[in-house]
Amino acid sequence: MENHSAYFQQLFRDHYEPLCARAFQMVHDRKASEDIVQDVFLALWERREEVDFDRPLLPLLFVAVKNRAIDLLRSKKWRGGESGLDELDVCIRTLVADHIEEEFQLS
Repeated sequence: MENHSAYFQQLFRDHYEPLCARAFQMVHDRKASEDIVQDVFLALWERREEVDFDRPLLPLLFVAVKNRAIDLLRSKKWRGGESGLDELDVCIRTLVADHIEEEFQLS
C-alpha cells in the first residue's frame, strides 16, 4: 500500500474508541485502556511494512488489545498491584464467556 499514513490515520479514527472500550472492559482503568490501544497502534505502525493491509485489521487489533490487557493484569498481579489477581480472574471469566458466545453464534 502506497499511502500507509492516510490509511493508518483512518484506521485509528475509526477504531480507537471501540478498542478503548474493549480494553476498559478488561482493565477497568480509562488511562490504562487508552495506553494499551495507543501501544497497539504504535506497534502496528512500527511494523507497517510487514502488515498485509489488504486483510481486515480489526480482528488483529482486538486480539492485540486483549493480549496487552492481559499482560497488564498479569504485571499488576506479580507486582502486587491493587486487586490485580481479582481483575485477572474477572478478565479470564469475561474471555471465556466471550469465546462461548462466539462459538454459539458460529454454530
